[in-house]
Amino acid sequence: MDGIKFLETVNGSIFDVCIEFYQSYLKDEDDKDTSVQLVKHLIKQDIRSDYSNTIAVNESIDELKDRVRQNSKLVDQAVDNLIEKRVSEEEFYSQIWNFIFENALFQKDNDRISVLIGLVNNGKVPYFKLGDSIIEIGEEEYSQIAEQNIEMMKKAEFIMNLDYAAKSDTSSQILALINQADDEKVKTVILANAFGVLYDRISALVDIIRSISAEDEDEQE
Repeated sequence: MDGIKFLETVNGSIFDVCIEFYQSYLKDEDDKDTSVQLVKHLIKQDIRSDYSNTIAVNESIDELKDRVRQNSKLVDQAVDNLIEKRVSEEEFYSQIWNFIFENALFQKDNDRISVLIGLVNNGKVPYFKLGDSIIEIGEEEYSQIAEQNIEMMKKAEFIMNLDYAAKSDTSSQILALINQADDEKVKTVILANAFGVLYDRISALVDIIRSISAEDEDEQE
């Protein structure tokens, strides 16, 4: 079974999939172009599986969880640096391959596997090269637009704070709201304010997770 066929059939956790994929298809692959493409398909998760091939649970997952946590900042930084450079999509995955396989910090198999897991779980992968912002709004202009459209801003927050059973209900309400505005800048500010509610929730959740992780580490010590 080749790497692509594996991804088309695999059934297992992210940890088990990355372990098996690395050991069977990446570790001994001599052709860099082939290896880059395999890494790309793995972390993009762009190949649908029929789940016909269930892989065995690997016993080293607990150790890998620690390594994933230890290497998470390095993985996030590598992704962010490439996004900031606005490289092409192909260049992104080529540089990510270099980061995994030519990095002096990741010489051991479990370190490389942990980086693959971190990339699969990274919210900024798959990567897309974006163009320049279509609508540019300075901070002062943003504040003015927000103040002039305060009712719509509050309504956007209200919609985002409702617990609709279906995600489409929230999105359709927000879409209807921003379509009431004729000016593209007003629409942009309203949408940015709605996103702000989500960002605040995510930030709070990250703080909770970090607090729990810190407590766990203190207990282990």
